[in-house]
Amino acid sequence: MLNITTLRTICLSLSIIGAFNWGLVGLTNFNLVTYFLSENSLSCRFIYLIIGFSGLFLAASCFFRDMKN
Repeated sequence: MLNITTLRTICLSLSIIGAFNWGLVGLTNFNLVTYFLSENSLSCRFIYLIIGFSGLFLAASCFFRDMKN
């Protein structure tokens, strides 16, 4: 079973990868995810979904951690 620290580390890693990809899209119009996967594939959408949930998890964990203090 994953503990919360491991889950945060995984989510942080995925969010950094997602931020790097969006930076590439903004700077060079190059999308790393669609480079490796076809643009409208189910696997491409799954990757975006996982990265999105990772960002939401990190935002929620930061918000609720601040509320405890």
